[in-house]
Amino acid sequence: MSSLSPSRPLLAVLTSAAIKKTASLFRSFGGSSFHPDWEARASVCARCPIAHRHGKHLYCGKPLIHQPVRPPEAGCGCPIIAKAQDPAEHCPLTAQYLPTDLPTDLPTDLPTDTTSCSCQWCAAARAKSHEIRAA
Repeated sequence: MSSLSPSRPLLAVLTSAAIKKTASLFRSFGGSSFHPDWEARASVCARCPIAHRHGKHLYCGKPLIHQPVRPPEAGCGCPIIAKAQDPAEHCPLTAQYLPTDLPTDLPTDLPTDTTSCSCQWCAAARAKSHEIRAA
């Protein structure tokens, strides 16, 4: 889910959330692929200080319905499992828990190349890649 900011109209936020939810449901029925390392991405999120538990679900920040307008560094409000499974998603924070240099509205065709992204997930993937090459 894209990051939300006070400058984005609420209709755009809700439309984006509906599209992401539909894509997540489509993925769960086998309609599209999961990120190959989504479990590792979800474990990074579970340790994140902005992770928020609501009921039995963990969210990237407070759930969207509770805080539809927020700065990007407050998370997007998506369920962490759905966000981690989406190959086009990126974490809104760096490994130092600072806002990433990614735009707030990522295109759905954003490459999953981790070499130029500063988010926690891509940084962890680069570290894992270096460990494998070193072994």
